[in-house]
Amino acid sequence: MRIAPICRPSTCLARLTFLSSTLALSSCAAPHSSMPGSLESHHHVRFQNGYVRVMETRLAPGEETLLHSHPIESAVVFLTDGRFRITLDDGSVQEESVEQGAVAFGDSAIVHQTANIGKNTVRVVTVEIFSLQPPAVNTEIFVIGETLLENAKARLARVEALQDVPVVFETATPVVIVAESAGVVVAQSKETSLKFGDAQWCESGRIELRTNTDSPFQAVVVLLKLRD
Repeated sequence: MRIAPICRPSTCLARLTFLSSTLALSSCAAPHSSMPGSLESHHHVRFQNGYVRVMETRLAPGEETLLHSHPIESAVVFLTDGRFRITLDDGSVQEESVEQGAVAFGDSAIVHQTANIGKNTVRVVTVEIFSLQPPAVNTEIFVIGETLLENAKARLARVEALQDVPVVFETATPVVIVAESAGVVVAQSKETSLKFGDAQWCESGRIELRTNTDSPFQAVVVLLKLRD
């Protein structure tokens, strides 16, 4: 079992137990009674391409997913607080809590069933990574924001664009931007407005993030690693 969880610095130690259990990893294939997460009714596919599939999961209080699998590497962003009952494929059950802003990464098959036993609707964005990015030649990777999690597959960073102070960076590979508040993404000369919970795929190159409200634009940037 391998897991690399992290959350906001003030709550990280208190939340490692939840993230480890929520993303409990199985080294074997998903059982026949489970289904791919992309087909589970509470998992909504936002977009998919040759590199990633991005899904948002919403669970109202009392709702429960079916037993499902995430068979490939997944970066996870928790958009809300939540309290969950997690049933694993071996039948074991745990109840845990998570705080808004936590992120985690699972690097093997995940098989689980999740029930929302809290009082609010919970929202989670999952970025399933199909493959590593192709190599980039003579391109320096610009490190942005606060690095939350980094491994051989991806780097997750939190950025914040203030009023009149946009965040601008160059990336050698495409990225997925998960909005934690409302804002604007400019990439490939195209401007896209995002609201809380939206996810945006951006090709490599210059990317600009800026707020379009009176509040800062906060987002998690999922950068897929360059191939060795």
